[in-house]
Parts: sequence; C-alpha cells; structure tokens
Amino acid sequence: MQKELGRFSQDQDYLDHRDILRFLRKYLLTLILCSVAGGAMAIVYVLTTPPTYTARAQILIDPAAAQVVRDKTAGPEAGLDTAKVEGQIAVLRSETIALNVIEKLNLQNSPDFAAQKPSFISRFLGSVRGIFSDGEGSLTPEEIAESEFIRSRVAVSQFQSNLDIRRVGLSYAIDIAYTSRDPGAAAKIANAVAEVYVQDQIKTMSETARQSSAWLEQRIDELRKQLNESAREVQLFRSGQNLPPADPRNLVQPQNPPLAGPRPPGTSYSPTAPVQQPNPQAWVTLAELESRALNYKKVYETYLQAFTESVQKQSFQVAGARVITPATRPLSKAQPKSKLVVVLGVMLGALGGLAFAFIRHSMDNTAHSAKQLREHTGLNCLAMVPLLTKASVGLFSKVPDPLATEYTFREVAAAPFSPFSGALKMVRTAIVNASGKTPVRVIGITSALPGEGKTTICGNLALLFALAKSRVLLVDVDIHHSTISHTFAPNVKFGLLEVLSGDATLSKAIVSGQGRGPDILPLRTAASSSFPYELLSSDKMRDTLATLKQTYDYIIIDMPPLRPIVDGLAISSLLDGVILVAEWSETPLSLLEDVAGGLHTAQAEVLGVVLSKVDPSLVSIPWKKQQHYNYQPHQAV
Repeated sequence: MQKELGRFSQDQDYLDHRDILRFLRKYLLTLILCSVAGGAMAIVYVLTTPPTYTARAQILIDPAAAQVVRDKTAGPEAGLDTAKVEGQIAVLRSETIALNVIEKLNLQNSPDFAAQKPSFISRFLGSVRGIFSDGEGSLTPEEIAESEFIRSRVAVSQFQSNLDIRRVGLSYAIDIAYTSRDPGAAAKIANAVAEVYVQDQIKTMSETARQSSAWLEQRIDELRKQLNESAREVQLFRSGQNLPPADPRNLVQPQNPPLAGPRPPGTSYSPTAPVQQPNPQAWVTLAELESRALNYKKVYETYLQAFTESVQKQSFQVAGARVITPATRPLSKAQPKSKLVVVLGVMLGALGGLAFAFIRHSMDNTAHSAKQLREHTGLNCLAMVPLLTKASVGLFSKVPDPLATEYTFREVAAAPFSPFSGALKMVRTAIVNASGKTPVRVIGITSALPGEGKTTICGNLALLFALAKSRVLLVDVDIHHSTISHTFAPNVKFGLLEVLSGDATLSKAIVSGQGRGPDILPLRTAASSSFPYELLSSDKMRDTLATLKQTYDYIIIDMPPLRPIVDGLAISSLLDGVILVAEWSETPLSLLEDVAGGLHTAQAEVLGVVLSKVDPSLVSIPWKKQQHYNYQPHQAV
C-alpha cells in the first residue's frame, strides 16, 4: 500500500494566464530566434528584389459627351448604370487595348516583356537539332510564326499582370494604374492606355455611325421607291375613277365629296358646278391609298433626318470618355514596401516560432509537474527542487573541482532559507510524517537515469537530518559514479564492499562527520568496479542495516540509477522507503513510469518523486518570496 506523504500542489485543470506566461518564458528563445530569422529573410527579400513603381491616370466616362450633335428637341440619353461602367472596365482590360498599346510603344521588344530564357535542356536540344538539320539551321516560316505568337502572348500576359483598372467609388471615373521597374515607362504606359481607350471609343462611335449611315442610305432608297410607287397608285386610281385632283396641301381627300358629276374638259372645278357622283367605294379606296402614301412619306422623312445626324457624327468625332488626370513619373517605389515587409517577416517568424513551440510542447513527454507524476506513475511529488548554479567551477572544465562538489552537498547549511533548502525540508517532513505507524529510517534515493541530481539531493538531505540533531549515516552504493566517496573519502582502505565480504568491520569503514555532517560509509574506489551487486540483497546486507539502525536514527543510501543498469533494485526491498528523483523537463514520463513499476515489482516502498533541477522562472512556485523570507527577529516578515 503506497504511503500518502506530505502535501502537494494542486494543479488547475484549466488554462490561465500564468500557464501562458510560463509557456512563453520557456520557449522565449525559440520565439526570438524565429522572429529574427523571419526579419532577416524579409530584409534579404527587400535587398534582392528589384523595386517597382506604379503610375496612375484617371479617365471619366461622360455619357452626355456624344449628345452634342443630336437635335436639341431630342430628349437626353439616360445615364450609365453599374453594368455599363463595368463593361467599360472590361474594355480597358481587354487584349485589344493591350495589343494596341504594345504595338504603339513597341513594348514587345522591351526586356520586361520578353519571354523567359529557355532552360539548359531546351538550349541543348536546340543546338543538337541545329547540328543535324539541313542547311544553316534557320527557322522555318511555321516556327517563326509560332515564335512571334509566343512572344505576343507573353507580352500581353505580362502587360495585363502589371495593369490594374478600378472604378473610383460609385462615380464614372476609372483609375488606370500600371506597375513597372522604370518609373518613366510606368507613366508612359498608363497614359498610353488612356489614350488608346479614348481613340478606341472614337473609332467605335465613328464605325458605328458609318455602318448606320450605310444602312440608313439603303433603307432611304427603299422608302423612296415605296413612296413614289404609292403616289403613282393614288394618281392612277384618281384618273381611273374620274376623281378630282387632290389638294396639294393634303394628300387625303375630304370626307364629304362633291355631289355634282364630272366636269367637262376645259372647265375649272367649282363646288357649285354639277358633277357626276362617283362610286362611294372609290372614295374609301382612295383614302386608304393616300393614307399609305402619307405614312411612307413620314417614315421617309424620319429616316432622312437620322441619316443626316449619322453623317454629322462621322464628321464630328466626340468620345464618350476623357482623361481627367494624366499619369506622371512616380517618385517613390510601390513594391516592395520595406517597412511592411520587415514587420510581416518578423510577425510570420514569430508565428512560425509559436507553431514550432506548440509542436515541441505537444511532443514533450517529460516530467513537468506534480499532476503529470500522479497521472502517469501514481506517485506523489514530494518537492520541486530548484537548480543549483554553484556546482561547477569552470564552464570549460570537464573535471569537477572536489571542493566545489563538496559545497553542493552543504547547500542546506550555507543557505538554510534558500528555495533549494526549503524544498529539501519538504522532503524531510514527508519522511518524518511517513513514520507514523511504520518507522522509515532506511531511505534509498535513486533516479531513472544518471545525472539527474540524486546524489546532490542525497547528500543535502543527510546533512539536513544531521543539522536537526539526528544521528545520520550516508551510505554510497553507486559504484559507477561514486561521487560521495570521491568527495569525502577518496583514500579509504575499507568500505562497504569489505564490510559485506567480512574483510573489515563497520567501525573501520565508517568515516566520521566530526560533528559537521553525517557519517559516511563509502565505497573503496579501487574495488568499486568489481562490486558484486548480489551482496546488496544478501543476508549480510540485511544484518548490516539492522546493526546500523541500532546506532543511527536515519540511514540515507545513494543508490545507482535504475537505467540502463537495474542491479540497484537488489537493495530496494531491504529499505524502509525509496525516493525516486526525476530531472524536471528531461526525464521521460514513460521511463519514469517503467522505473516506478520496477520498484513496485521488487516490493520496494516508494515514498514519492522529487523533481530536481527545476527552472524557477518556468513554474508557478513563488520562490522569490521564499528566498527573501527568513526568521531573523530584527527583520519584518
């Protein structure tokens, strides 16, 4: 049954601002490097990209401009709607305008409009074809035509990609913008587009008027023939029916015909003269013929007037658009926008760094919090021990200084109110509280991997018990890295191996702490490499521990790491409890879970886990307040 030890921090199940700040602090270097990289790439892009310039011209579509030649009596033409304006924008973007401008300014031979250079393979194949072909290798007419067609299409595509046509709000004004590497060329091309468009409008109107005139002229000829034919039919009908001549002012016969009969030849017509009464149906037919002749006359006059207006349009050319703002040479570049590109580069770099940090965070399966330890191993976190920075003397020294290493084992005495000492006091309190029913006096401290700080915690924990006036023995059984023996008893003649082999007694092997710390049962370094791990689980080791319990209150054993060598499990069943040390943000949770399972299988009593080498800036424990806190009576707390 696992013992419940001490108190642990209650992790929150939701994400708050402190979690975000810890995340940003943890991956701050990643974010900075990615932001700097993004900004550097943006600067390189700005320096290597040729600048481009944009010139703008504006034209105004005037629907009333073409009405100056119309009859004053004619009504005004309706204004342009949105669809018609969009139609004019489509005309400006059309290939017809593009080809006319390219031809006018001879842009097809400009380097900006030339086709891309052929690849090396294309040039090689062309050379081979020229060698094996007949003649001088000149191009055929079909190949020349194809080449000219490709050049034309490339020029039109390049022209349209650099041209931007937009309507100015809801007005009839249209903005023509052209982008080029040459500011002068940009202004020249923008003005050429406006000029070609205006000329195209005049040409279109003139062509429309010419076609209209030709059609009207043909129609007028047809109407003239029909009018003459209808007039002749009226005259023939009158003569055949012996009807009086029509009034020259009106082709229609009056409704009340004269009652007298036909007048004799050579006499003038008089209303009072007696005439022969014609057939009444003849008057009706005459009226129909004269009405049709009158209708032909009106239609003829209408078409004749339209023909006159069409001829006037051909001679008086007025466009439906005019230039209101000609393009001038731009003074500043349009692209690339240096400041904007750099800012965007930094922002994109920061976003990329943030994404990379999230990926690293999601893939990070190392121990970070007490909650993770409880969820993955089922063990309580006894304490989170901060990282010590005084362990090494030189940054480039591969061999640690023994004096500096000794200082790391006396941190709880040198700085009793430091966060490091406070964390180990929590471990000591947990061990003392665990001795409620079953005394916990023999404690083994181990880790999953080497270098996770178990030896430092082991030495300081033993010293902490010694400072509390307890009789403490520190036993070194880590044969592959016996730091405690190298530091405090490097030249001993007897050690734990000799005691278990019966070659020495405990009194000869134990090194006294002389009142400044715990006593030490070291390993003789010359024989540590051949240490048989079977002795750790032997009856001799059990008897030795029982003997030591009679003298010491607490026995702290520095066990070897359990991976990759698992021989340290041999002694775990003989101990009252085992504390597992895991390096913060380094030890994989899966490995820690496997090691904890191995200890339980070996029937070891696991007291809990200690997270070592914790970065104070990346956890939510207020160590700064703890560091400034002390119990001196003359200072306020």
